[in-house]
Amino acid sequence: MRGIELAKQKHIITASGNKLESQMFTENRHDHAVRTRAYALAESGRFHAVREIEQALVGEGWPGAGTVLQSGYVRQAIAERLASHSH
Repeated sequence: MRGIELAKQKHIITASGNKLESQMFTENRHDHAVRTRAYALAESGRFHAVREIEQALVGEGWPGAGTVLQSGYVRQAIAERLASHSH
């Protein structure tokens, strides 16, 4: 959701026409990719905490991983995956 909110803010401040649609799609696609990777890491069984997932994403070079993971919804979804895949 953070990417959508950010895209809306850009619309108010700077974007116009097709440029807005392109910015929204790019930001949402990036956020989606970060979330998908975070979920995959959580389901791998190698991690035990959301913070570990965040550190792994940063280590893999995902820009803005911390920002994407600030969402309570995303953190909860990761925590649930961690719990269901813990050894």
